[in-house]
Amino acid sequence: MSFFLGIAPINIRRDARPVELVRLAFPPPLTFVELEKSPFADALCGERPGRTAFLITAGSSSRDVLGLGRERACALHTFSTGLEKVIAACGSCSLLLHWFRSDIRTERIAVRRSETVLATDFFNASIRLEQDVRYSILSAEGLT
Repeated sequence: MSFFLGIAPINIRRDARPVELVRLAFPPPLTFVELEKSPFADALCGERPGRTAFLITAGSSSRDVLGLGRERACALHTFSTGLEKVIAACGSCSLLLHWFRSDIRTERIAVRRSETVLATDFFNASIRLEQDVRYSILSAEGLT
């Protein structure tokens, strides 16, 4: 049982490769796993089928990514920098944080609400994510 954070690039160009984009944006100590069809991927992508979703971790969970674990400073900085790169490349992405109590491949997730946030506001708020809220983060350019 632990926190896991998912990310799904939204407006990815047709010629772009989501796996390559995420791999380059989130170097070690972060790791990523492409999420196959699962309730977590469905909750993360929402009404946008066909998007690629990823699990972002540092070690065995996303605690350090969120600034909650032992390696929090390094992982949180790496995550923030990577998220900025994804948003710059795509214009937007979705994030979802969930506390898993069972198997990550089968546990059902009830998204409490969806929020759309400008990237500048999101980063100024020090990345405080609520559990089971799907965040769509937009660059200022993504609005035009």
